[in-house]
Amino acid sequence: MRTKFVIDSIKIALILFLIFGLGYPLLIYGIGQTSMPYQANGEPFVFDNRTMGSMLLYINFGSTAFFSTNNSYYDPYVSVNQAYAEALSINRTARVPLTVLDSIINKNVSVWSRIFMRPVVNVNKLNYDLLLYYSQSSKYKTYVTQALNR
Repeated sequence: MRTKFVIDSIKIALILFLIFGLGYPLLIYGIGQTSMPYQANGEPFVFDNRTMGSMLLYINFGSTAFFSTNNSYYDPYVSVNQAYAEALSINRTARVPLTVLDSIINKNVSVWSRIFMRPVVNVNKLNYDLLLYYSQSSKYKTYVTQALNR
C-alpha cells in the first residue's frame, strides 16, 4: 500500500513537471515568438546586421557624439529636457544640426509617458536614429565605425 502511494506520487510529480515545467513554458515561448518576436527577444538593438544590445537596457557608446544617460546605468530613459540639453552638446561636438536632433527627439518621445507622467525618451532609440543619420554621410563615418567597434 505504501509503495503504491509513493509510485503514484512520483507519477503525479513527473506529469506535473512535464506539464508545468516543460509544456507551459514552451507554449508561452512559442506564442511569444509567433505573435511578437521583437518584444519576446528583448527588443534587440540591431544596426548594420549587428546586435549591439537591447533597447531596454542602456548602451553606452562612450562618445560625446551620442546621447547618454546620467541616471541609473541600466535605465535607457531620460527626460525630454535632458535629451534637448544633450542635443546642444552633440551639436557642438559633432556639428549635427539642431533641426535634425530636434526631429530625432520628437520622433522618439514615449507616447505612454506623455499620458501618465513627464515625457521621456529612450536614449538607445535616439542613438539608433543618430547612427542612421551618421551612416548617410562620409563626414560622420568615424562615429559609426567607433560605435560598431566598441
